[in-house]
Formats: sequence, structure tokens, C-alpha cells
Amino acid sequence: MGVVNKVLRLKHKQDLHLPNYNDTIHLHDGESFHIVNDVVYMGGYPVPGPMQKPMYDWLNDNPTLFVEDTRNF
Repeated sequence: MGVVNKVLRLKHKQDLHLPNYNDTIHLHDGESFHIVNDVVYMGGYPVPGPMQKPMYDWLNDNPTLFVEDTRNF
């Protein structure tokens, strides 16, 4: 199993171009990504299916772009 629970916050705004996705995704400073059981969520909602794998890979392949903000309550 991969990532069970992780919250990442983007350090600086970023324009993201995912493979096989024509539109540019404009991300803001502090944009939050929550990964639960290998599913990526943004704004409390899962990222659309075709974007899951490329978004997950981008998050995991670029750790210096993020601050980990996982909290245990």
C-alpha cells in the first residue's frame, strides 16, 4: 500500500501541466492536497479519475515544492 494519510501544502503558486490533460492548473500559495489511501483530494473533493495518477505522481516526485502538514488528532 502507498500513502495512507498525508496532507501537503504548496509553498509557492505554480502552474501545473499534467500529461494527457490540455488545461493548465493554476495552484495558489498554500494550496492543500490530502492523500488518503492513494486517492488525491483538493478542497475536500477527490481529483477527477483521469487526473489521479499524474497528480499523485507529481505530488510524490516533487517533495521540495511542499510542506507536509499531516496532523494527528
